[in-house]
Amino acid sequence: MAVIGFAGNWWVADQLQHWPSWSLFPGVAISVFCLVSMVIGLGLVSIRALEPVLATMELDWDAEPLAALAITPMLQRKIEGLGFWAADDLAQAIEKGKFPWTELAYDERMQLERAAHRWSAATKAQQKSRKARSRRRTTGSQSGD
Repeated sequence: MAVIGFAGNWWVADQLQHWPSWSLFPGVAISVFCLVSMVIGLGLVSIRALEPVLATMELDWDAEPLAALAITPMLQRKIEGLGFWAADDLAQAIEKGKFPWTELAYDERMQLERAAHRWSAATKAQQKSRKARSRRRTTGSQSGD
């Protein structure tokens, strides 16, 4: 599609000087259609080129948003501006020491650190309870056989 659009524009630009004067408007219309075709084709090519990169990214669409941390909306916007959109990502960045603390005021830092620690503790407790339930299910099904 991109090649056809490029070739069409090349043809119109090359041959328009030999066309009669009444064909100026149709020539421009053809050129616009070719340009649109070229842009759409190049867009499709670039999407296809980026497809392997996007496939390797971990897109966790059902991740808990920052609102789950129970922090103020203004602080949420600041953190989203720093590139953190999910509560788990933020908590992991804080635990690993990779969070840019210099972007926040002291009170915001303390509020965020407490919220992240509460979130980490709650998720660890939730994971432990899931493991315990799954162990009970497997031992219960084995003893029932």
